[in-house]
Amino acid sequence: IADAVAVARYLGATLVVPDIQGSSSREK
Repeated sequence: IADAVAVARYLGATLVVPDIQGSSSREK
């Protein structure tokens, strides 16, 4: 179970980070 949670967090981070960078770059 712990592994599944770690994977979910990892995938979530990889999906969220690009969105934040993309939105910040668009504002600039």
